[in-house]
Amino acid sequence: MTVGFAPDLAVRADGLAGFALSFDGTDDMVNLGRTVDLFPDEGWKETKTVSLWVKPEGTADCSVINGILRIEPAQCDNIFGDFARWWGISRGPTQIWVWMACYDPADPSTYPPSSPIRLIQFGYNLNEWMHIALVHGNGFLSAYKNGSLIGSVNCIATAQPPAQPVLFFGGMIKADSQNQNHSFWGFQGQIDELRIYSTALSQQEIQNTMMTELNGNEAGLVAYYKMSNDSGLMVSDDSGNGKDGQLMDGTTIVAGNGTPPLWVVSGAFDNIPPTVVPSPTSTWTFTPSPSPLPPTITPTRTATFTPGVNPTFTSSPSPVPPTITTTRTATPTFTWTPEIPTATIANTRTPRPTFTPSPSPFPPTVTNTWTPRPTRVAPTQSDITPTRTIDPNMDNFIFLPLVRK
Repeated sequence: MTVGFAPDLAVRADGLAGFALSFDGTDDMVNLGRTVDLFPDEGWKETKTVSLWVKPEGTADCSVINGILRIEPAQCDNIFGDFARWWGISRGPTQIWVWMACYDPADPSTYPPSSPIRLIQFGYNLNEWMHIALVHGNGFLSAYKNGSLIGSVNCIATAQPPAQPVLFFGGMIKADSQNQNHSFWGFQGQIDELRIYSTALSQQEIQNTMMTELNGNEAGLVAYYKMSNDSGLMVSDDSGNGKDGQLMDGTTIVAGNGTPPLWVVSGAFDNIPPTVVPSPTSTWTFTPSPSPLPPTITPTRTATFTPGVNPTFTSSPSPVPPTITTTRTATPTFTWTPEIPTATIANTRTPRPTFTPSPSPFPPTVTNTWTPRPTRVAPTQSDITPTRTIDPNMDNFIFLPLVRK
């Protein structure tokens, strides 16, 4: 059943989110198999997302090594992560850690087993469901609580030892070599809607899907455990990729109590989670020791100098990481008023000059004076026939033709 952020929806008999698994914090856990078998390729070391709903209960338990309590991600309760511990989501007495042993392929000094651990931490409330997302991609590790970004730290790739680690959620048996009075990093509480992607989800994608079940065929989804079984010693992979998990009640190192993780009605979607206001997070790094032993911290010595007196050295109280008080400086608020020029631009128009053309290159004006052709008068017969003057005395004059002999 798919639901959204509506608080007035009817609740199913098995809860809006179906069922969840409840862990006793003593010997319960779920084995998901080797990390390299879960993801499709080696790209998971640089890009991935793990999200889940979790309800912490009881008291967190952390390792005591050489009489010293170790409050650090790799030494406290495992919510989700690999063994030996190189990355995951852990629970301490008052905080949740999203953490990872990181290395830079371009920096050999960060190669395992010397890879520094980067972490983001935030608080939690007992017996209260919350959504957690670990997002790794583009060189950063980020943590989200109830859909709100808590913080990000630099992390190029997830470091891994030569031996192939195995993924667990709800708890983890640690190596017997450090079995002084603690051999189990067990989580007490409930877990539901565990989703593993080979992609780095955006905040919007997390918010869009955190309050609803998935179809199982979403892009990048490599394994999906919505705890749909309701019974048995197996948790099905609802993505269809066949990455089923095995419920475990103890191991040869820690004997089981006869009760594996319990199937319970989930309350993950029953209430809209409150909006989280990110607070400053303290981050510190340490170097994990070779697998499978957890990392150790070497105490530092601080020299105190007094003029005229030999320096004295004071050792730190214990190898427990120091409490870091983060001072947050408020980001100043700047008010910017755009400055608009007020200069007046006079639109002065210069009259177009008058030009008097010179004679050239125009041809001179020619006056064509036309003289009419004189009138021609046709000659008269008198003009053509010569005038004969006849002598009156020659009336009888006869003209004889002249005959040339």
